[in-house]
Amino acid sequence: MKKFILFFILISLALAKEVSFEIPRINTPPKIDGKIDDVYKNFLKLDKFQQFQPKYNESPSEKTEFYIGYDSKNLYIAFKAYDDPKKIRARISKREDFFNDDLVGILIDPFNTRVKAFIFLMNPYGIQGEGVHDDSSYRNQEDFSWDAIWYSKGKVYPWGYFVEAKIPFKSLRFPSEGKIHKWGFHAFRKIIRNNELDSLVHLDRKIRGLVHQEGTLVIEDNIKPGLHLELIPTLTGLRAEEQNFKPEFGFSFKDSLTSDITFDLAYHPDFSQIEADAGQINVNQRYALYYEEKRPFFLEAAEIFKTPIQVFYSRRIAQPRYGVKLTGRYVRSSFGVISAYDISSFENLWDVTQGGEDSAYVNIGRYKYEVWKGSFLGFSLTDKRWGDGFYNSVGGIDGYLRNNNFVFSFQGLLSRTAKEEQTSGQAFEGEFSYGEEHFNFMIGTKMISPGFDAQEGFIKRKDMISYYSWMGYDFYPERKLFIQGGPNLFVKYITDWKGEKTDQSVRLGFHLISLANSFLNVFLSNSYEKYNDIGFNKNRVGMFLNSSPSKYLSLGGGMFIGDSIYYSDDPYLGYDISGNLHMTFYPLKRLAINSSYILDYFYEKRGGSLVYKMNIFRNKAVFLFTREFSLRAIWEYNDYYKDHYGSLLLAYEYSPGTVFYLGASSEFYRENGIWDTRNFTFFVKFSYLFRI
Repeated sequence: MKKFILFFILISLALAKEVSFEIPRINTPPKIDGKIDDVYKNFLKLDKFQQFQPKYNESPSEKTEFYIGYDSKNLYIAFKAYDDPKKIRARISKREDFFNDDLVGILIDPFNTRVKAFIFLMNPYGIQGEGVHDDSSYRNQEDFSWDAIWYSKGKVYPWGYFVEAKIPFKSLRFPSEGKIHKWGFHAFRKIIRNNELDSLVHLDRKIRGLVHQEGTLVIEDNIKPGLHLELIPTLTGLRAEEQNFKPEFGFSFKDSLTSDITFDLAYHPDFSQIEADAGQINVNQRYALYYEEKRPFFLEAAEIFKTPIQVFYSRRIAQPRYGVKLTGRYVRSSFGVISAYDISSFENLWDVTQGGEDSAYVNIGRYKYEVWKGSFLGFSLTDKRWGDGFYNSVGGIDGYLRNNNFVFSFQGLLSRTAKEEQTSGQAFEGEFSYGEEHFNFMIGTKMISPGFDAQEGFIKRKDMISYYSWMGYDFYPERKLFIQGGPNLFVKYITDWKGEKTDQSVRLGFHLISLANSFLNVFLSNSYEKYNDIGFNKNRVGMFLNSSPSKYLSLGGGMFIGDSIYYSDDPYLGYDISGNLHMTFYPLKRLAINSSYILDYFYEKRGGSLVYKMNIFRNKAVFLFTREFSLRAIWEYNDYYKDHYGSLLLAYEYSPGTVFYLGASSEFYRENGIWDTRNFTFFVKFSYLFRI
């Protein structure tokens, strides 16, 4: 076994190609205003970008110059992007609401993990977005919930656009020891109209992963991330129907204990959401719906708590009275701990939007150890205590082991629950996958016993043993209407814990990537599903489409048609037509109008009587007076419940942590021809970031 691991490491090192950039220290920093300063003559200038898409390994359609330098407190970057100003896609928008725009950015991996890295993105006006890219995450590699304080500005010129940024070192985590710092690094540019991605560091289609192919940024200086304190006092107020306006005070406190370890404390924290969850089809659902997290306390450093089997789902901490969090990294170890007292705890996953009436103490722990570059082993633990001595504990190990294009990931878990009686269970998931330029393959299994219970996780199904496999082949014609695409096949077979078949499916699909940031996927599926001891055979067809045909419009959606089960005590096989459509229109540089439509029509059989229908219409408009000051309006209508929902929000967002919100929301209904309101809410929030 030891010889195998040594061979595994040597092969990985032999295949790695390191590209290094040593950046200079500057004496006079640039003024971040979108104007080109003479100080950039002292920066490292790099302009050897290559296309990764659509024309692989060819020169970019437009020239890009990248500048980088640093001083004792900040990293400075700038992009000089040549282009026809009439063709540039850019607008004044809120943070991270720019994915129909042209973009430039960098990727930084301060710990050289070759797995995870920070992303910093800017559109031509310097509108910011930042997140974490994780090569080890199979289903969602980019998470933009992480927020950092940094500064950027951009401006469009007759020859193109210029964007510059200052990233404080204290907004990053990196090793503080040593006089030579080597960080993983990428710089890239996205030209939306061509679906073009240009990279400064060569990306090889035959090698899997973006972070795994990073170059190296070298800083020969004893820079420090800096220990800093952050205090965010928050004042919130809410007035609901038949309730007086009730102001509440809380605060969050952050302390960098070391350059790599951060402690967070929140007392009576503001866990309010300034935007209600968008409507979903919630009729005839076999499993509970998933809702995204929007609360800042749980979003920061959220990536460390992610595991293949989701044993921590932060929406299950419904209303914490207080919360503490410790996250960090030491040498080759990274860890995270969350402890909270929840006054609205619930046991049933279906109650995620309502919360519960119990109070509970919740503790979450996570530890990861880097066994070699791009690979780690981990441990996770969740514990919930509530009621009269009730508890639920889940613990286990997981790993992500990589050798170039081969990856093996796994997780094994044990649970123990004590309520009226004591129960225990186990769960396991393992995947082996291979990916390269043309061929991609994955095979895996997932097992969850009937007694397994994760009170702080999202486990929608138990009593199952699943075997699944996916394979696909990509062609690269590199033509206007067909840049990349090919067929794919997915097969799944599920039994219960006793070994009796409950599900089986085969899905054949084809995907296509084209210009204008367009993506098309079609599929045919044949499946078997057992419900209430009755087996049903189903045939379905489906299609997904996303496109950004112009700077004024982006749209997408899907349609799914075929056999579907009516879930009840007396289930039967009916016929279902469902789908969704979303469109964003940019009539003005400062205005975005987003419209979505979700539908579900269920019939007794094909051509038979309609059993139910649900249509959900949602419109959201956002107008920016400045980059920080905006007005948002939302209207949503659900014809199944005959509910109208409206919301107005006036927002001033100076930076993450310093915000002011003033808003109102209400439901509208019509009875006996007369319109009326219910659940009217008026709210205000003010918070200010003190950073030392």
